[in-house]
Amino acid sequence: MSGMSKFGLFGLIVISLSYGEIIPSWHITNTQNSEIRINITMPELTDDESFLAQAKFIALNNSDLPIVDCIIVDSSVFSANIFPNLKEKLLSETQISPDNLCPSAKKSVPICGPDSVGLTQNVGQPFRVASSFSNVPICALGRAQKFRDLLVAPLVVKPFRYDKKNDQIIFYKNIELKIKGIAKYRHCDVSSAFDLIYRNTVLNYESFGLSKPQGYLIIVPDEFYNNILPLARWKEQKGWYVTVTKLSQIGGNNRELIKNYIANAFQTWQIPPEYVLLVGSKDKIQSFQSLGLNFVTDYPYSLVSGNDNLADVLVGRLPADNASELDVMVAKIIGYEKTPYLSDTLWYHRGLMVATTYQEGGGRVWTALETKRWVREKMLNAGFGKVDTVFHDPPYQYPNAPETIRVLVNAGVSIINGRGWGNSDGWQYPTFYRSDVQSLANGWKLPVITSIYCGTGNFNANPCFGEVWLRAGTPTAPKGGVAFFGASWMATSTRFNNCIDYGIYWGIFQENITDCASAMYRGKIELMNNFPLPCDSTMLRAHLETYNLLGDPSLQIWTAVPKVISVEHRPTIPIGGNYFPVRVTDYNGQPLSGALVSLWKASEVKEVDYTDASGFVALSIKPTTADTMFITVTKPNRIPYCGIVRVNSVGLYVGYYDHTVTNLTPGQVASLSVTLKNYGQTQTAYNTWARISTNDPFIHITDSVKNYGDIGPGSTATSSPFQFYIAEDCPNNHPIHFQLSIQSGDSVWYSGINISVLAPFLTAIRHQIIDGGNGYLDPGETADLIVWLKNSGPIPIANTQAILRTLTNAVSIIDSIGWWGTINPSDSTVNSGDRFRLFAQPTSAIGRGVALQLLITGDGFQQVVNFSINIGYVTTTAPFGPDAYGYFAYDNTDLDYPEHPEYFWVEIDPNFGGNGSRIQLANDDIKTRQLPFTFRYYGQDYNRISIASNGYIAMDSAWLCDPYNWHIPSAMGPPALVAPFWDDLRPDTLQASGVYYYYDATNHRFIVEWSRVHHIHGFLTPVIAELLTFQTILFDPAYYPTLTGDGEIIFQYYEIVNDDSATGFPPNAHNYATCGIENYEHTTGLEYTFANRYPPSCAPLTNGRAIKFTTDPPDSFIGLSEFRIPHSTFSITALPNPFTTKTTIKFSFSALSGIGIYDITGKLVKSFSLPAVSDKRQAIGGFVWDGTDRFNRKVAPGLYFVVSTKGLCPFESPKRFFLKTRGDEGFPLINNNHKPILKIIKLN
Repeated sequence: MSGMSKFGLFGLIVISLSYGEIIPSWHITNTQNSEIRINITMPELTDDESFLAQAKFIALNNSDLPIVDCIIVDSSVFSANIFPNLKEKLLSETQISPDNLCPSAKKSVPICGPDSVGLTQNVGQPFRVASSFSNVPICALGRAQKFRDLLVAPLVVKPFRYDKKNDQIIFYKNIELKIKGIAKYRHCDVSSAFDLIYRNTVLNYESFGLSKPQGYLIIVPDEFYNNILPLARWKEQKGWYVTVTKLSQIGGNNRELIKNYIANAFQTWQIPPEYVLLVGSKDKIQSFQSLGLNFVTDYPYSLVSGNDNLADVLVGRLPADNASELDVMVAKIIGYEKTPYLSDTLWYHRGLMVATTYQEGGGRVWTALETKRWVREKMLNAGFGKVDTVFHDPPYQYPNAPETIRVLVNAGVSIINGRGWGNSDGWQYPTFYRSDVQSLANGWKLPVITSIYCGTGNFNANPCFGEVWLRAGTPTAPKGGVAFFGASWMATSTRFNNCIDYGIYWGIFQENITDCASAMYRGKIELMNNFPLPCDSTMLRAHLETYNLLGDPSLQIWTAVPKVISVEHRPTIPIGGNYFPVRVTDYNGQPLSGALVSLWKASEVKEVDYTDASGFVALSIKPTTADTMFITVTKPNRIPYCGIVRVNSVGLYVGYYDHTVTNLTPGQVASLSVTLKNYGQTQTAYNTWARISTNDPFIHITDSVKNYGDIGPGSTATSSPFQFYIAEDCPNNHPIHFQLSIQSGDSVWYSGINISVLAPFLTAIRHQIIDGGNGYLDPGETADLIVWLKNSGPIPIANTQAILRTLTNAVSIIDSIGWWGTINPSDSTVNSGDRFRLFAQPTSAIGRGVALQLLITGDGFQQVVNFSINIGYVTTTAPFGPDAYGYFAYDNTDLDYPEHPEYFWVEIDPNFGGNGSRIQLANDDIKTRQLPFTFRYYGQDYNRISIASNGYIAMDSAWLCDPYNWHIPSAMGPPALVAPFWDDLRPDTLQASGVYYYYDATNHRFIVEWSRVHHIHGFLTPVIAELLTFQTILFDPAYYPTLTGDGEIIFQYYEIVNDDSATGFPPNAHNYATCGIENYEHTTGLEYTFANRYPPSCAPLTNGRAIKFTTDPPDSFIGLSEFRIPHSTFSITALPNPFTTKTTIKFSFSALSGIGIYDITGKLVKSFSLPAVSDKRQAIGGFVWDGTDRFNRKVAPGLYFVVSTKGLCPFESPKRFFLKTRGDEGFPLINNNHKPILKIIKLN
């Protein structure tokens, strides 16, 4: 996130297209419907850091590859003899002419513009943006490729050139990319398991919400085929599209054949698998070897698309040696999910932590115990009543550990988390081996085990420790566990293990990722986020590969006592019945939203959908034979409902058979001809008539009743068409759900008809500022604006014109009218003949996002298109932020902004003339001190802080002093983090002076100083290195007020070296230092630097640097949303507001289909469906928001917006409603038919 961009909060992973020692910073400075701008900043060049390219993925809208414009902001020229290794690698590239060298001065130099390349390229063809160097691109968009649900292309940047004639290396230190012709990608039908992966790897992807189950592939030896069918049937009933494939159908037990089969299924099947289950031990189904070592891995089976380390499917294994062992595993899984053990429910709220600090030939690994305490805390916070610990911390040895663990497991625990020293036989410390597992008697109280121990998942041993947990017991008297996650490698590393452990349980308890494989993969995602340095790449890959899941990958983990649900549905349905309504409520009779309802009838009916906010869903089916249909309703931590529906032959039943429709476009009267069929066997339907109805606010039915006359058994009848008007602002692909009421005499039947509207759909695929200069709208500048509109809909739009309006007073519109004419499907055009004209206020901040709206009209068509531009070009002299709460960071190079700090060192160390008090901190120590004033931080008031030896403080009382620094935000580290220089430090040895604190009562500030503390290089073999001195200053909010009341913080650096050790194998690096702030929930923050990467607005840490964190923005301009509410009656309230735990939102207005809650970055937090009403009725109702997002995760304190989801606001009514807030945080830019109607403040 850079400048004031709203979209830099996306988590990013460096894709392993190439490895090297230079890791650039990729920061989105702007994103909108038409364009993404990315600033790429390189660290300082050294000869060891000699890579040639780095890349990230961009999601494409279609097969057209976008335009990439490249601007070199800063470059340097070096003598090649300084970097001989780099020179040797660059010699293999195309040489350049010295006449074409890019100037090294710090100014914008356009390298290629929008006219230098065509708008489209063929999919699969290399796409290269020409630079001023002959034949050598600075950036390139690679081949388009499938990344599971998305079409993506790798964006590659090459920051080096070699000038052979002058024997010089040109190094591009700062590169600006404009990628035009792509949108922020939203996809409504993705695998829920992979939604997280997209959010962390694809720059312009945005999560859409709940996803339906997709494919589930089971690969089984022929001898086990019948034994696996009960599990396949259960998964089918739950909603997955299950395929069971025998090895003989693949060609035998050969790992390459099996992987090719999975790849073919993934790439060619209409419903690709998201889960793959391998049935059998390693002798029954081959595994791979990790990194050429003798350690088994199933991870390569998940890599079936692209040459990278990102899983495309999630894989589990049931490691059975024989049919009897498989029967045990199948029975455990089905029993665990379908009929959870409820005779004793306390076990669902109990957990077990097992860990040791022992490592062979090394020092005490104390962080293993700290990781367990962290996981235990998360479990207790999630509602667990008891989480026992069995720790081995030499010289202390837990007495009789095997018996203690056995007693605890037999009593019942739902999760066991182990961390320490082990092998394939089990946990060495505390001792618990395979034989101990066999002696268990825990019955159906089956835990999920994560064993972050070396070798305990090495199923090459057959049986390994993990296999025994799954094989133990019988189908009717089980014991052991239901799933096991562990490593096959005997040399896993502490910090990698800690990270994967953190990630798993952060995913389960903070992000509600409760399917087993996704939760385990969440740990691997955390690894990829926190180990970006190429020197760690081999270790990263080793940990990705050697941690394997033994168990069902789709298993739903119980994290609470399963609750009963009530399901209402008809017990029978006649042949031909196509409308099946279901209503789901909880144990209190309240509507249950998000419940997955599955109807399944073998080879005939397969329909799956989620209940809405009222607990209702209507499924469209068409059974053709009499038999039993299964209905299954599931939701995390709810007991599954398993029912049956009888499909019967009847004497008389008239229902929907077929339909045709014409004029299905906005602004038209559509004709719907419906054919009915009498599915009855013996009776005629006399004088049959039908009525259509819908609550869709875009639809007005003008002719709703038709007569069908008499319809004999098995016969069909068609009437004249029904008629309905489609509103001009109805979007493309909008689904219309008609209910068809059919009557003959006293008999009444209901059917459903689903159709989708065909409409133009315009997006702003790119724009251009025409100012005769740098192509940016700078403060105080007047410039023209042209916008390319693309019609992605199936029909053309004529006489296209638009009014441009701004949603912030930082910019004024001088000429607001633009004209495009006719835009045909798939075509794009630009208003070059009728430009807009803008003026940016002279005091608007560099990097400020300016939200703009196009109010578009055409023949019978209306639409609002949102996009945004940035003010100026972001450099280190601009502020950084805001984060999702509203914090900004200013450093002392941001001289144009009043909030910038002056570096003024305040010495408090008495050894150097100060008046501070030393806090006695040992190595890796943390202690709490009272604050002399109340300090508000991320909306929460604190009266004490915890000071850590390792360069950070945490609000309130914290116990974790982690020597391993992590990125911000992440699962690791203490809550409410303030990190001036988080790294491994020693304040207690050699020449170190120590850590001091002081209250400057005169200036109302509290100062913490790390004075002459030693920087530790490496973690495997720590080396005491240079002395560092830096400080954090907290200012009393009563004397230094901000707009939000939050306190201001300044970091100052007297003597600082942000270096690292990156040599040897295993690597001994420490990810440099982390600098920034993070909220209590670990969900937002400002990462000033991590792993020596800086956002473009952040000046590097150096002696004399000062950084200020405040919620006061860099300018005084506000965001303005002006819109019209349909019809004259409008009211909405939220009480209480602000709130802490929940608020009740009540409303009264018509023609709304839903309500969404958004944060200040424009991201959807949660949505609520509203009962649909006709245009003549008023919707009156409300809902309670408990401060959770759509994944039921607690959101951070901050400002949120209630947004309605119907209608084209600017054209419907003269009534206006204004919403103002400081800063242009993009809240009007939710979607084309969304508008803010209320703001809510959540407190802690």
